[in-house]
Amino acid sequence: MSETRFDGWRVVAGAFILLGTTSGLAFYNLGLYLTALKDEHGFSEGPLSLATVTVFALGGVLGIPIGAYIQRSDPRRLFAVGAAAGAISLYLLGSITEIWQIYASYALLALGFATAGLVPTYSIVTRWFDRRRAVAMSIASTGLSTGGIVFTPLFEWVIDEQGLDGAAPWLAIAWVVGIMVPTLFLIRPDPISVGQHPDGVAPTEPSDGPPQLDGWDFEPAVHTNFFLTVSAAYILVMGSQVGGIVHIFNLVDGRVGSDTAATAVSIVAFSSIIARLLGGFIATRVALRPFTIVFCFVQAAGLLLLGNLDGNVGLLAAAAVFGASVGNLLMLQPLLLSGAFGARNYPRIYARANAITAIGLVTGPAAIGILKDALDSYRVPYALAALAAAGAGLVLAVLTRDPETAGGADAVPAASAP
Repeated sequence: MSETRFDGWRVVAGAFILLGTTSGLAFYNLGLYLTALKDEHGFSEGPLSLATVTVFALGGVLGIPIGAYIQRSDPRRLFAVGAAAGAISLYLLGSITEIWQIYASYALLALGFATAGLVPTYSIVTRWFDRRRAVAMSIASTGLSTGGIVFTPLFEWVIDEQGLDGAAPWLAIAWVVGIMVPTLFLIRPDPISVGQHPDGVAPTEPSDGPPQLDGWDFEPAVHTNFFLTVSAAYILVMGSQVGGIVHIFNLVDGRVGSDTAATAVSIVAFSSIIARLLGGFIATRVALRPFTIVFCFVQAAGLLLLGNLDGNVGLLAAAAVFGASVGNLLMLQPLLLSGAFGARNYPRIYARANAITAIGLVTGPAAIGILKDALDSYRVPYALAALAAAGAGLVLAVLTRDPETAGGADAVPAASAP
């Protein structure tokens, strides 16, 4: 039986804006900040890349208590914390003169990114949808790429005109507005809290008690072969992906100029949007693990092309290939986990996976930056990143067992809620 009112699509719209803001200003723009800090203050790429690690390492670690908090409390309180922390961090970028100040500012940015980013936002969308989860997740996570399309060219222009010190207040204002407006007007923590049901469809059989989210218990889920191998694969996926994104502006800038570099970042984001929307609909009709494997190899191809092409057309085409993989792989990890383990303990399960994959987020950008400093070229670093992405596909293809067919701990029922 259909419900007369369903707020899930409003929540998706709110998640879209939240993810657009946090990814645009604290993910896609990291390469822009890296270039500005290098040009304005003479910092080298190695230390700057290690500073970027602060965002991902702390973000991954903070995700574990954040997931536990979401499990029992309204996540909108976290968004308010994230709005304040991220705004302060971005404002401080304008007054940096020493390398240690970058690390301090990025630590605050990590707090803002963790409390208003992937873990709480994906957890909320997962609670609101079951049958249509892939479509809802694809629309919401399109905000990730839209943030790159909107904020990178905009603030590339602002920084060129006013410098990082002039851009910093505008960065802080954009962060606060982009987080607090959807939090106040669109986000609701879950359908149960407002008397609704996932997908807007009430169960066909009446229940004696209040509605319950189904799913695995936390401990059995995180000890399955499926969870461990998917998390291991995503260390390689996200290390190569985020390393490629953080350095793509500098790579293209060094070969053909800053205008094309900003365009390349936007193409990654735009290609990600198109591919993710298509992928969201396809993911409702195909097995998710083979679909993920395909995009691991697409990502490998995009990184290899970026590392070896020199002209405008070639680099922009490579950015489009790379963007297609970015769009889908970031969406497919939460879909793999929610499809296998359900919604009941999803915030904690995804937060644990996110903390594990932070190993890749930490090592990817730093390794590419250090190798670039040592070799004075991005060709070898991007080739190694491509190899890591292909390795992730092999892990998923060869080592991963689906939880419903595995033995041992994997035999715990997939709907173990009371």
